[in-house]
Parts: sequence; structure tokens; C-alpha cells
Amino acid sequence: MGFTMEETGFMAVFDISGRSRLLSGIRESLPDLREPEMKELANSVLHRLEAMTDQELAALDLAPGYDF
Repeated sequence: MGFTMEETGFMAVFDISGRSRLLSGIRESLPDLREPEMKELANSVLHRLEAMTDQELAALDLAPGYDF
């Protein structure tokens, strides 16, 4: 279950050291998201993360890739 670059970039602003921390951070940010597209993205990521295990998340490369 891969994430898009947009989803990965969104998750990168939160604590990605564990699934529960990542879920909490996204949930806490929801009231502050003003753009409907960002709320939709956040909810989509939340639903996908809730369906994953901690091990599945740990196996993903969530570090943003930058080309210099």
C-alpha cells in the first residue's frame, strides 16, 4: 500500500516515528486545516493509516526524497 508524493509530503510534517503518533498529529491538525482539499487529504491519509499495522508503516519509506 503505497502513498502518493502528496500524501507522503503531508505526513512528513508530523512525527512519523510511530503510527499512533502520526495518527494523533494528523487528528490534532484537523480543526486548523482551512482548505477543503487539505481536510480531504488528511482524512484520506487517516483512513489508510488506520487500516495499517505499525509494522506496515515502519516498512514504508516516508522520508521525502529531494533531488539536488
